[in-house]
Parts: sequence; structure tokens; C-alpha cells
Amino acid sequence: MTRRFMHVATLAISAINVLAGAPPARKNPRSRAKPKQPPASYPPPAPCPPVTQFAAKKPPRYALLLAGGLRSFVITWPLTLKSLIEPNGGRQAWWIALVAPHDKREQELADAALDLARRYQFDFVRVVREDENATRKFYEGVPAVLQYLPRDPVATFGITKRTTRSWVAWTFAFQWESVTRAHEALLASNESELTLIVRMRPDMLLIKPIDLTQVDATLNRERKSSLIPCQQTAPRFRGRPIDEIIVARPVAMAAYARRWDGSEPAEPYVHKVVGRCALLRTITSFASLEHEFVADYVRDGLYKTAKTLVHDRCLRGAPIPPSPANYTGFNATDYALALRFNEQNKRVIWCDRPGTIFTKDTTHCEQVV
Repeated sequence: MTRRFMHVATLAISAINVLAGAPPARKNPRSRAKPKQPPASYPPPAPCPPVTQFAAKKPPRYALLLAGGLRSFVITWPLTLKSLIEPNGGRQAWWIALVAPHDKREQELADAALDLARRYQFDFVRVVREDENATRKFYEGVPAVLQYLPRDPVATFGITKRTTRSWVAWTFAFQWESVTRAHEALLASNESELTLIVRMRPDMLLIKPIDLTQVDATLNRERKSSLIPCQQTAPRFRGRPIDEIIVARPVAMAAYARRWDGSEPAEPYVHKVVGRCALLRTITSFASLEHEFVADYVRDGLYKTAKTLVHDRCLRGAPIPPSPANYTGFNATDYALALRFNEQNKRVIWCDRPGTIFTKDTTHCEQVV
């Protein structure tokens, strides 16, 4: 049988198979393309608990959990006071916790934060240096988290080389430890009739005031137990909530702030513990204030960031309020400390990715959680 005849016969058989509904024969089955893998997806959100009308105590009582890296807290606090505390009953209506790890170079700023907390009589304060051993102890019995905190003596500025590939999980362990510790302190207090609990990062500029009376009414009307005022717009996050600020009923905050279980960190974890249960609604605008842009904000009333679409992703073009120099909580000494810190560390490269090692003698690499 000639080669030409065999080719014609193969085509004929393929045509018969197509007419019969069978797939055409392949010349080389080994060349079959592998099926495309489905895109990675978030874990399914936890079931939403039933929500009933919440009868708030009169007058309402609130709690604020300032939990996360210390960073520019002494500069952002006046705006938090102006936009959140004062419009909602004043200091006497709030239970306030500050739980903020800090880098060793931020010691003066940490001391200033402790002094600020004393002046405003915060109810619970834990401002300590980042300590991987303490974090490891905090997660004892949770091996899924401890795998990201190996006992590795070879480290660069606190970032262990063996964890550089899992840096998001590594840093999330520190961040979420602050959230859980702040909430555990609240549970240990005598506060039992709170209307709402607010968790926010200490370094957030709260641009627009939040009216918690309206939030309370909205949650009742919508049959929701928590509200997140911003969601991630980057395609890979598919509109998931950004919890740099979250307002919740006590039962919802308890579910949100429980100890991290080691599952997928950051936005996916927030989706897991909040998921579709939270009401996503814009009630304010906010942004994270980086150390190096403190003077631009205080002196000129300008907001700048080196991480566009990350630290300013919830700003939404809102105009920055005037310089906080005239705000109740502004402290010129704290501002001078922040400026001196920037001057001392202007050659410091704050790592976007742990494990990036700079060999120049005049530069350092550091990650502030």
C-alpha cells in the first residue's frame, strides 16, 4: 500500500467518524495539549450567620482596635480623633486598644506612641518590637502557621532567608497577631454592651468622617453584621474586601479577629472569615501614610505614596484635609520625631520583598510589618 493511498484512507476514516459523531483520529496522541488549569480561586466563604435587628445601648458605646504596624501612627492619630472619635460621642464613648509591633529603628516613635496613648487614656496598649520568637509562641499548637516561622538563626533584619518565598504568609502572621491580641484584650475587659467595633490599621489617614449612627442603622436595614468601606479593584483580587478598616457587631468581629489558622493569607483569608457576609459600602476614604511622606502631609496638606494602587487604593480621589497642625490631637514634638526619623533613614530601602539583600555599604534593607 502506497504512502499516498494510506493518507487518503486516513482522511476517509476521519470523515466517517465525524459523520458518526466520533472525534477525529489523532496522528500522534502524545502531542495532545494539556487541558488548561482553572484559575486559582478563593476558599468558599463561611456561611453567614442569621442577623437580627440589633438594639443598641443608649447612648451607644464603641470600641476601636488599632492593630497593625506602628509606622506613622503618631501623625495619623489626630485625623482618627477628628474623623472617628469626636463625631461619635467623643473619647468617653470609646474603648481603645493599640497593638502595634515596630521595627527597632522606630524606638523613638514607639516611645512617642506610648506617651500619646497615656495622654488619651487608651484602655489597652501593646507597643513592642517585632519578635519572631514571641509570634511563634503566640501560634503554638497551630502547625499550619508555625511552618512560616522556622527557627532560622540566619536572618536579615528579622526576615529569615528560609521564609523569603512565603513572605506574605510570614508577615501576615505578625499582622494578624496584632488583630487577635487587640480583640482578646477587648474580650478580657468589662465591655459587654458595645454597639460597634472598629478595627483599623494605626497608620491610616481617615479622610472622611464616619457616622456610626448611620452605620448602625444601615446594618440593621440590610440585615448585615459588618461593613467594609473599600474593596480591591485589581483584577486578581476580583473585588474582594480590603479590611484596613472594618466596622462590625461584636459577634462578627469575634469571627473576623480569631487567631489565624494558617490558611491562605491576606485578602483570601479576609474573604474566608468575612466573605459575602460583610456589607461593602463606601462610607469614608482612607489611605496609608508612609514615613517618608509625613512632611508633605503635615506641612503642605498633600498625600504622596511610593506604592500607588496599594496604599492609596481606598482614597478614591478624595481631597486631603488641611494640615493637621491645628487639630486637637496634633503634637509638634511627635512631628519633629517623625522628621528626624526620616532624616536618619532617608538612605534606607524599605523592602517590598523580603530576601532582597542590598550590598551597598550606605544602604540597608528592612521590612516593617
